[in-house]
Amino acid sequence: MRMVLIVFLLIAAPRAWAQSPEEAYVAARVRTGAVLEEKSKTGGNAWDSAYDQAKSNLEAQLRRVMGPVPPPKGFSGAGTFSPDALCCGLGVGMLDGILFQSGSGSVLVTTESLLRLWLQEHKNWWKNDPLATDPKAALQSSTFYTQAISAEEMAQFASAHDFQLLAVDGVDTQYMWITMRKQPNGWFNGLAENPPRAEALIRKIVNSYSGEPIVPASGRFACMSLLIENLPAECDLNQMNIEMEGQQAAPIYIGAPVFDGVSQVNALLPPDVRSGLVPVDVLWFGEPLCEQAWARVIQPGPPVPRLTALSDGINLASGARITSRTVKLSFEELAAPDQLGVCVDGVAIPDLETFCTDPIKMRFEINFTLPDTIAKGAHTVEMRLGSRGFPAVGIEVC
Repeated sequence: MRMVLIVFLLIAAPRAWAQSPEEAYVAARVRTGAVLEEKSKTGGNAWDSAYDQAKSNLEAQLRRVMGPVPPPKGFSGAGTFSPDALCCGLGVGMLDGILFQSGSGSVLVTTESLLRLWLQEHKNWWKNDPLATDPKAALQSSTFYTQAISAEEMAQFASAHDFQLLAVDGVDTQYMWITMRKQPNGWFNGLAENPPRAEALIRKIVNSYSGEPIVPASGRFACMSLLIENLPAECDLNQMNIEMEGQQAAPIYIGAPVFDGVSQVNALLPPDVRSGLVPVDVLWFGEPLCEQAWARVIQPGPPVPRLTALSDGINLASGARITSRTVKLSFEELAAPDQLGVCVDGVAIPDLETFCTDPIKMRFEINFTLPDTIAKGAHTVEMRLGSRGFPAVGIEVC
């Protein structure tokens, strides 16, 4: 398992009435991100150059703030700048510091002041899953690691160590996982220096979940599967771009070819894609991989909130047999978790702990402690979401 470690540098605190170097750096990063976000609407080579220069300037400022950062034991080199992205998509908002990577894991070196500023900036990053601002509490929270380590950092690790990245799932959740295949040393750079050319064919585009030739524009089912004939074996998610009228879809899976030589490539639709017949272009190393194809995009249906599981809050394998006096409810497509009400034998539960486990599928875990008035034995859990009632569920308190 790939491990991630956060290391802190100790730096003398500045006078309370002066802006600290860390505060000046964070302010500069925020300003730069806003400027780049606005300029990204025009794009082009000029914007690319401005972005690279801005990132270089911020890295230099951060290294001055942190001072010399020797590589941790088992790592080498000067490390790379974090956050990976300053604007415009995945990687934005990652923890500030110097990232060291190796085949066995990653170490992010930062300062306590930078961590405190980052926690304050991100405490309400997810409305339904606030982040603790105390470093000790935050470091014990899965929410912290969800926000601090990005999918793009995982992708960078893959390309730097010649792993063919084939699948990324659960982005922006604590359950994110990736699938990679190790290639010979120098594989990625060799492809980048001499990009291969190939001609493939998109046979059809379907919904990734149902196989139907229609894809919702948003929501949990807004994922398309491209069935591609003669897809080069070297293709991976780091080299492939999928565009829909200039907007970037997010490729998340490349499957092995089946008996007829067709490979499945899954991609999440862009956030603002229109409905109707939408052109789809697949690029490999910036060049068209196959002829343009068309996806039929429809407006999404309404979410259908439902309870998917109930268990003891600690002993998840015990099911409805509650041994710790805490209960965990798991919901899908819960668009308004703040409107959920829970009662046990008619007694309202006042303090529900809400945790988002998948923002795309609107999956939430709801945890609560049983009131002292609930004795051992059989009881009933009742749930309502506004005017919608859910079937009552029986529990046994031990």
